[in-house]
Amino acid sequence: MTIYSLGVSKAAPATVTGIAMIRPATATPCYVQEIGVFNSTGVASSIGLVRSATTGTPSTSALVQAGVPGLTGQTNIDTAWSAAATVAANYIRKIVLPATIGAGVIWTFGLRDLLVQNGATTQLMLWNFSGSTDAALELYVVVDE
Repeated sequence: MTIYSLGVSKAAPATVTGIAMIRPATATPCYVQEIGVFNSTGVASSIGLVRSATTGTPSTSALVQAGVPGLTGQTNIDTAWSAAATVAANYIRKIVLPATIGAGVIWTFGLRDLLVQNGATTQLMLWNFSGSTDAALELYVVVDE
């Protein structure tokens, strides 16, 4: 397996909505190694990591980038949907970031601890679980494919 990563920007996510989805583009699963999320504006942000219940229809996606030149990643990071994704009820992790530019969190996971597969209930979402709009966010994801 090889390490891949991708950094993306997310305009201020609205109330109770998706921030980003980690979604394998093929039947090849991935293991999440690290996720970092940081405020880029001075607004408090409520961010949860949760399994998806539905994929929705992604409209903005990018493939993770290989640490080894010449390899092509197979995992998408979606940041917008023309039909909204939905999430399961139980969060894996949750945090509320203060209204400070640069406030953030880095979540790390052990080798092969957090599996993501291509399927509506096996993908991962970063989700705004609050009753207000989050800050604009900068985030990155590191996966092992």
